Amino acid sequence: MSESPDKQAVWLQRAFDEHRRELHVHCYRLAGNVTDADDLVQETFLRAWRARDRFEGRASARTWFYRIATNVFLDSRKAAGHRTVQYGDPLEWSTELVPIQTPCWPTIRRPVSPPGRPSSWP
Repeated sequence: MSESPDKQAVWLQRAFDEHRRELHVHCYRLAGNVTDADDLVQETFLRAWRARDRFEGRASARTWFYRIATNVFLDSRKAAGHRTVQYGDPLEWSTELVPIQTPCWPTIRRPVSPPGRPSSWP
């Protein structure tokens, strides 16, 4: 787009206001929850704002926003994959907890009756 910066800013704001609702639905479908969708929409607008002078008008604003939103989502998933989160039993990886000690008292074992014998069999 070869317009002045003020016209680009006004155009971008109008285009974003026009497509905000459907863009939010698109982000919700990608992320699966409203909070992450809100974050994706906000990041989409920021990236579009930073790249507003590079929009050439070959595609519609809607297509441009969707492309940016999809890339924002993919980048967020890629970044989440780089963060390691400990999972499993906390006793296996936590240094704050002490290991469970084996009891010092003897284990009481009950006799098991053989098959076909009554349970009262000694």
